[in-house]
Amino acid sequence: MIKLNWDKNFNLLISCQLQMPVDIGNKLEILSEFSKLYNEYEKFGYWMDNSKVPQADKDPFRLHLVNAKIGLNYVYNFLLNCGFTDLEIQEYTQIPF
Repeated sequence: MIKLNWDKNFNLLISCQLQMPVDIGNKLEILSEFSKLYNEYEKFGYWMDNSKVPQADKDPFRLHLVNAKIGLNYVYNFLLNCGFTDLEIQEYTQIPF
């Protein structure tokens, strides 16, 4: 089981109890968690890009967006190093790379 989430400052939180070897069920679970994480990041990014939101409301959250980007990059590279392919990650999470 793996859980990926953000704390209130959008720092990455990882909880992992995987059995080896990683089978297809584990792979789908991991990709599903990454997809949820990415979707939350994407919503946050849309809010930050929304011109209707006053800049003063956005400014306190700039560092949070940077933290989220760093966390996503870390997990993405971690998945690649664990043997996931770019295609698997992109197809499952629908990330427009």
